Amino acid sequence: MKLKIFFFKFQMEVLIEKILLDENVERLNYLLENSNFETLFENLNFLSLLLDMCNKIKVKKNFLEIIFNHFIKIQNLQNYLDIEILLCSVAIFKISSIKYVYNFFPWDTYTLLEKYLISKIRGDISLIYSISQKITSEKLTLGGLTSLLQISKNEIDKNFINSLIKEKQEYEQQEYPDWVDVLENEKNLKIESLDENYFNIEPIDEDINELENHVKNMCVFNKEIENLTDIIKISLSSFSNSNKNSNIDPDRIFGPRNAIIENECISGIKGGCRMLSCTCKENEEEWFYNSCDACLKKIRDPSHALRFPLNGGGWIGCYCSLICLVKQPPLNFEDDDENSLEFTELRLDNMQSTIETKKIYDRFKKKK
Repeated sequence: MKLKIFFFKFQMEVLIEKILLDENVERLNYLLENSNFETLFENLNFLSLLLDMCNKIKVKKNFLEIIFNHFIKIQNLQNYLDIEILLCSVAIFKISSIKYVYNFFPWDTYTLLEKYLISKIRGDISLIYSISQKITSEKLTLGGLTSLLQISKNEIDKNFINSLIKEKQEYEQQEYPDWVDVLENEKNLKIESLDENYFNIEPIDEDINELENHVKNMCVFNKEIENLTDIIKISLSSFSNSNKNSNIDPDRIFGPRNAIIENECISGIKGGCRMLSCTCKENEEEWFYNSCDACLKKIRDPSHALRFPLNGGGWIGCYCSLICLVKQPPLNFEDDDENSLEFTELRLDNMQSTIETKKIYDRFKKKK
C-alpha cells in the first residue's frame, strides 16, 4: 500500500510540474478536483514540495490560488491566512518558498499571531514569530503585544509574549512629554518637604443646591438646565483653589484636582484628590509602576504620567499620553449614569486644560 502511494505521489509530482511549466491553469484545476489528493494533502510534506516547485518555476499567482483553495478544502481551513500560519509553524517549509508565497499573499506579524491565537491551528508561537519576522519588515509594538497577550489562552503563548514585552520595555520609552518643565522659583524645590498642610487649601464643602439655584437665577432664558448639579460638581471638584500666599502652584506639583465632594484625599495634600498623589480609588497603595497601562511603554517618572479622572472624584490608571488614556481607559472604570460619557469628557477637558495652561513640574529633570 505504501509503495502504491509513493508511485502515485511521484506520478503526480511529475505531472504537476509539467502542468506548471506549460502554465496550463485549466488542467491543474481539473487534476486537483478529479484526482485522489486527499491522502497527499493531509501530509504537509506534499504541500512543501509543491511550493518549492512553484518557487523554482516562478509560477503566477493564479496557480498558487488553485493549490491553496484545494488545500483549504481538504484541510477544512478558513482562508489563506490559515495556510500562512501553517507555513510559519512547521519547520519543513523552506524560507525561500515562504517568501515566494508572501510576495503574492502578504501578511503582517501581528495579524498572523492574532489569527493563530484565536484559531484551533496547532503550532509553536515562537517559531511562527521567528519565521514571520524573517519574511516581513513589520515590527510588533508594545501596544500590539499587549493586545495579543489579552487573547492568549495557554501559558506557553502567554510566557512567550511576555518575554517579547519585557525585551521591548528595556529600550522602548515614552517620548519626552511636552507638558513638563521646571520654573525658576521651583529650581530649589524639595517636594518631600511639602506636608499635607503646606498649601492650606480647605476641602470642598460648598452648598451644591444653593449654588445651582444661584446659577439658574443668573440665566437669561427661563428654562430648566439639564444636569446642572453634576456640571457644578465637576467644576468645583477640578477648581484649583490655590493658596495665594504661596508661589508654588499645587496644580504643577501634584497635578490637576478631581476632588471627591466633601471628602479629603487619603494620600495627598489637603484640598482634594490630585492626579499625581491620589490613591483613593486604586486597589493598591501605589499607582505608578513605570509603564503605561495601554501601550506598556516605559515611563521615566510619575510627573511624566497621566491618569484617568473618575466621575465621582479621584484618579486611577497610569498612562504615557492622552491618546493612550482615551484609547484604552481603565478596565475598572465604571459609570452607571446615562450621562457618564458627557461628564467624563468634561472632566478630561478640565484635566487637559489645566495641564496645557500650567504644565507639570518635571521631577525627572530636577533629579538629574
